[in-house]
Amino acid sequence: TQASPTRRGVQLPPALSIATPRAAAEAPVAEEAVVRIAAAAPSRAVSHKQAIMRSMAEAKARAEEAKRAMRLATCFLTVRDLNQSTTTQSLRKVFAAIGDVRDVVLHQDPATKKPTGTALLEFANAEDADDAQRLLDGSVLQGNIISVALEAA
Repeated sequence: TQASPTRRGVQLPPALSIATPRAAAEAPVAEEAVVRIAAAAPSRAVSHKQAIMRSMAEAKARAEEAKRAMRLATCFLTVRDLNQSTTTQSLRKVFAAIGDVRDVVLHQDPATKKPTGTALLEFANAEDADDAQRLLDGSVLQGNIISVALEAA
């Protein structure tokens, strides 16, 4: 390849180089534009680093969106640390204040048939389940601090 002439310390690309002194006199504006573009262009190291940082930020955003989508696709909640006297009706009443509860199942010990202090609730939509988890996790119900967690469907 033929070396491009330099002007003011900036090497011009072959396609934009000026072949003759007369052409240089006729095209000072084009040469100045090339010099300005070359001076303003970031180095490869900086642009590569920026591309990596941008890629990492995009990957993090995609991961957060995937977590959010999974959370919003879940309509089930597990409620733990319930009082032994808690009933399905009392749970339905508390959680129905937030959204449409489809089903409430209180877990029982198979041998004794007594409540284990854990329940599974199903909401009609995922947004309500997410709201219930955020609002009621750590709240007090019938004297006990309950734990509310989203469950996979």
